[in-house]
Amino acid sequence: MGTHAYIDPDFLATGELIPKSDIYSFGILLLCLLTGKSALGISKEVKYAVDNGDLNALLDPSAGNWPFVQAEQLAQLALRCCDMNQRNRPDLESDIWRVLVPMKASCQHSTVIYITSAF
Repeated sequence: MGTHAYIDPDFLATGELIPKSDIYSFGILLLCLLTGKSALGISKEVKYAVDNGDLNALLDPSAGNWPFVQAEQLAQLALRCCDMNQRNRPDLESDIWRVLVPMKASCQHSTVIYITSAF
């Protein structure tokens, strides 16, 4: 069944488990990774911070220095994943990967530059 805070609210209401249910859980997980906070109520807290231009204060400092542009992109993506209506959630292949793959490539490139310049 899973941990309550990660469970798709539509699944709780209907008992129907679909791929978009996993997208909801993925969004909650992303928000937890970004903030270091527990899953309970995290989407409302992050949405409030994003809407008020205060996302930077919510980011988990123990996770390292988040490039703010990428952290904001991840937060926006995660909030879309956590939409209460399953139909409004992004598709894994066409929407989520479109954000994550270039972000991964960008991070790998930054690491290579850093390692190269260290020698």
